[in-house]
Amino acid sequence: MNRGNRSYLVLAASIAASAAPLGAVTNNVRIEGVGSATGFVPTSGVNATVPAVPRPVEVPNADALESCREKLDAQLPPPGQPGASGVPTDPPPAARWQSVDHKNLPAFEDGESKESLLQGIRTTKKFWESRGDQTIDINGQKITGKELGQGLDTIAGLLSASKTPAEFRKALESHFDVVQAMPNNPKPNPDARRGYADDQEKTTGYFSPSMEISRERTPDHTVPIYDKPADRAAGTPHRTRKEIADGALEAPGPNGRKKQEPIFWTKDPIELEFANVQGGFWGTLPQGQTFPNGSNKVLLSIADTNGYRWRSIITSLKKCFCPEGVAHKDCRVAGNPLANGKDLKAFASQYKTVEDRQKLANLDLSYVFYKVGNSAAGPTGTKNIPLTPGRSIATDPRYFPTGGYGLLVTDPVRDARGRVVIKGFSHMVFAHDVGGAIKYGGRVDRYFGLGDEASASADMMNAAGRLYMFLPKRASN
Repeated sequence: MNRGNRSYLVLAASIAASAAPLGAVTNNVRIEGVGSATGFVPTSGVNATVPAVPRPVEVPNADALESCREKLDAQLPPPGQPGASGVPTDPPPAARWQSVDHKNLPAFEDGESKESLLQGIRTTKKFWESRGDQTIDINGQKITGKELGQGLDTIAGLLSASKTPAEFRKALESHFDVVQAMPNNPKPNPDARRGYADDQEKTTGYFSPSMEISRERTPDHTVPIYDKPADRAAGTPHRTRKEIADGALEAPGPNGRKKQEPIFWTKDPIELEFANVQGGFWGTLPQGQTFPNGSNKVLLSIADTNGYRWRSIITSLKKCFCPEGVAHKDCRVAGNPLANGKDLKAFASQYKTVEDRQKLANLDLSYVFYKVGNSAAGPTGTKNIPLTPGRSIATDPRYFPTGGYGLLVTDPVRDARGRVVIKGFSHMVFAHDVGGAIKYGGRVDRYFGLGDEASASADMMNAAGRLYMFLPKRASN
């Protein structure tokens, strides 16, 4: 969660930035400061004064990781009680929408290929074809799936007829109203929102990883991958990641048979955790091995989850091991800043055994069950919608509906010295997916595709953004 053909990709300072015609795929990371063993060096604000950070603690051993997990688990209600899965029990906040005049809409700077835009239109139109009678309430206006599907036909026609981005944007004004999905997180993190405007929310990225798998357990492949258990009941949490890793699914049943056999095996519990966070992934057989169809890889798609809310390993480590009085944004655990997935991988490399790495992975309660997907169709999001790199986004469907489409605008990214290393972008996107960490209005996770480039881009993507939705105008408007 094949990057596709992307004409304008800004990756990092080492890659020359180029101007983009009709929002370039950009990778956004907000780095506010650099840590040190003796203190924290601010990078913004000439008169900023930040208390010195104590020397980092040593790398937590396996027992310390287990104690950390137990401490965090103990903060949840007992099994069977509301909130035991980590999912908030408070009533969800109401959606917040803001009508936007076209003249106040940011300029289109869409550097993604025209074909990717048309692909996004086709897949989203197909989604609405079977949902024409579905009604969605957006900003007090009830709009049907049929209308949204017809709107996509309109966009395709305008795209074909327009010679420039400005002409395309002007044509949209005659056919669509625009609303912005406003932030509504009832418990926003002030540190995470530092530098954000009131109408901005976080935009991150994800990709489709590739991981070596085996059809049998081997000395190298000892970590099981499971399909959805037969006793997985909807609406209630199943077993935690730790319980699954400890063999709960394979425990013999009344007939003496194992309850659940793994569908594949892999090498590393941390790599599997990363795949779980991204969603689906490509499983690749060891060199020289192939499947009956002659291919050495297979697409593994999400079959279900264990019902527990995703718990960030990075946040868990900081909760347990940051010195008292040190803000999480300033904390370095065993010398590691732990700001993103790249930092977490570096931190995890200090654990050499599968057992220790499993204890690190167990800090996350959630677990993803997989099924063999349609490799020819490629990765899919929610409702089996095919994902288009650079165009597909994950949203919270309570606050931006699956199948919705519009404009995503992000801030530029600056390095620790304040230099712009990634340009901001403004281009069309389609809500094709959901995510365990993608909650509340305006929150977006952008799909980057497959491969190392996609991985690096998705890992860097962390920026303040605004998400707008296009609503087809009716004749009476």
